Amino acid sequence: QTGSAKQAGPAAMYIQKAGVLLAQNKVPLAIKTFQQAIEKFPNDADAYFSLAQLYMQAKAYDNAIAIGEMFLKRNPDNGRMYLLLSGCYDLKGEPEKAMKLAKISLLAFQKQKDKEGFELSQKVLRGLNSKA
Repeated sequence: QTGSAKQAGPAAMYIQKAGVLLAQNKVPLAIKTFQQAIEKFPNDADAYFSLAQLYMQAKAYDNAIAIGEMFLKRNPDNGRMYLLLSGCYDLKGEPEKAMKLAKISLLAFQKQKDKEGFELSQKVLRGLNSKA
């Protein structure tokens, strides 16, 4: 959930502020706030994920992908980000890349012993396979 008060990472205050800005339809300011969170807390997964998710919702897939790839260079085992990138490539009409990233997310969730994430990745893969 973008901007959720439940965020517990070090960038939580920024993420919450960006959520309020989004609710006020102040998207450019929300983006700037997420970017500030990333600059201040470069290892905070929630900040990167929230910004990438916002770009994805705005159909700015290339921006979402760039943020996701930047994060994955620092944290290559984050299944959630691979899954988000898979969705971006799927929406861009690049099913091969979407499939590859969904498979990587499956492995990352398996490595993290994240059953919920693993099951979500399986569901995404089934959906992608049904389109193929």
